[in-house]
Amino acid sequence: MNDDAEAIETADALFRATSEVFAGMVFMDVSRAGEGAAETGEIAAAIDILKPLSCRLELRMPRALYAGIVELLGSGDADAADEPEDAVLEMVNVLAGSFISERFGPGADMKLELPRYLYGEDRASGVPIAGVGCDAEGEPFSVLLTSVRYRY
Repeated sequence: MNDDAEAIETADALFRATSEVFAGMVFMDVSRAGEGAAETGEIAAAIDILKPLSCRLELRMPRALYAGIVELLGSGDADAADEPEDAVLEMVNVLAGSFISERFGPGADMKLELPRYLYGEDRASGVPIAGVGCDAEGEPFSVLLTSVRYRY
């Protein structure tokens, strides 16, 4: 198999899934932009995919995009103190499922860990598998797949 062709196919599936999730959840049009991560000071949310492949899906974005997503996904309930974190983490969860369906077909058997935010060294771990730079209505962000080495 051609690794370059697989990487391109994986990146294309990642972009299609990202476009669909952003359009469906936060009503934002997404276009493909240059490669690489969003600017420093970004928010990084991730979910580990255990099946059908072993990797980490990361959504990296600037604070302005994060705030816009939280506002759009918010319920307006002032008592929901953890709502901002939950909103973006749920989006990452949906994005992982959409990516797996795009790459491996609808109904693909999948197993996911819980989504979480990445801080410090966690943000730099793993070998890149595929990634796509995106733009959501003027805000740059990226979606990356990296290898993950689990310790049991």
